[in-house]
Amino acid sequence: MLLALARDRVSEASQALKATAEKCEEDMEREARLVEQWVGLTEERNAVLVPAPGGGFPGAPAHWTPPAVMEAHIPVLFLDLNVPGRPGLYHFGRGRSVTPL
Repeated sequence: MLLALARDRVSEASQALKATAEKCEEDMEREARLVEQWVGLTEERNAVLVPAPGGGFPGAPAHWTPPAVMEAHIPVLFLDLNVPGRPGLYHFGRGRSVTPL
């Protein structure tokens, strides 16, 4: 991920400046800018990995309350439509099978 690579490079540059014994004014300003960049890149990474609800990013949680008649989540049903030796038989797992109408 490019954000992690950029964050690592900024962190390495910041660590190199921190290790310097004698710092001039320019080095201190550069170190402050690097810390700001590191914080910004961390915030961007967090926004991508865990998008805020209703943020408009793909994968972001919905920011709405479903009506009382609607389920809060969509139930998922996995079907194994390829039951060996039993064509036309749908298998729901745990020994339950149904033939189509």
